[in-house]
Amino acid sequence: MKLQRYAEKIFSEVKITRDILYATLPGYDEDHTPTELLLDVYEPDNDMEENRRAMIFVHGGGFIGGTRNSGYPSIMCDTLAQYGYVCFNIDYRLFIKESRPSYAECAPYTALDIEAARQFIVSRADEFGIDPTNISIGGGSAGAMASIDACKIYPDYKSFICLWGTYVDAQVSKKYVPTFLVHGTGDQIVPYEYSRAFLARLESRGIACELLTLPDAPHTAIKWLPDYEEPMIRFMNSVM
Repeated sequence: MKLQRYAEKIFSEVKITRDILYATLPGYDEDHTPTELLLDVYEPDNDMEENRRAMIFVHGGGFIGGTRNSGYPSIMCDTLAQYGYVCFNIDYRLFIKESRPSYAECAPYTALDIEAARQFIVSRADEFGIDPTNISIGGGSAGAMASIDACKIYPDYKSFICLWGTYVDAQVSKKYVPTFLVHGTGDQIVPYEYSRAFLARLESRGIACELLTLPDAPHTAIKWLPDYEEPMIRFMNSVM
C-alpha cells in the first residue's frame, strides 16, 4: 500500500541547506550592531513534489541564548521533513542577559524576526518548492512564546506547534491559528499550568486546539517525541 504524504514517514533521507541569510537587523546591544539572521532548510531528499507544505521552527533559550542548531529544533525539522514537509529552522536576535525584558515583553520583538523570516520564505516560495499559503509554525520554550505573538501578526498559519513554552498572560483573538500544545507536568522552567491556561483561552474562542500532557516530563522534553509525534501529525492533518 502506498504511504500517504504528511500522514506517514515516506522519506528516509533529509537534505539540509544551511546558513541562508534571511535578514540583517540592528542588534539589541548598546551599539545596535547589525545582526545577520540565518536559517537552515530541511526537505525530503530527491523529492519531486512542488507546492509542498512548510513549517517555520523557532528555537528556545530564554531569548538570550540558544541557536537553531541547539538540539531539538534540528530533530523536529528532520522528523517533519521525513513526512514531506519543508522545514525552515531559524535564528533570531538575542537580548543581552543583563538588560533582557520579561518573556512577555521579549516575545513581540522576536515575533518580528519570525515574520521577517516568513516574508523571506514566501518571496522565494518557488525556489523552495513550497505552497506559500500552507505554512505552519512551531517553537519550543522561548521560541514557542515568540510564535504565540507571531501568530497574531500573521493569523493564517495553518497550524501552530507549541512545545513547553507559553507565558502567563498570553492572549488570543477570535481568529487564531489551530494550536497543538505539548508540555510536561515536571517542567521547572515554564509551568505546565501556563499551557493549561492558554488552552482554556483557545477553547473559549472556539479555536481548534489540543494539549498533550507528558506526566512528570521536564522542560525541553524532546526525548518524549515518540509519545506526541503521532498525535501532533494527526492534529496538523486535521486542520489543513
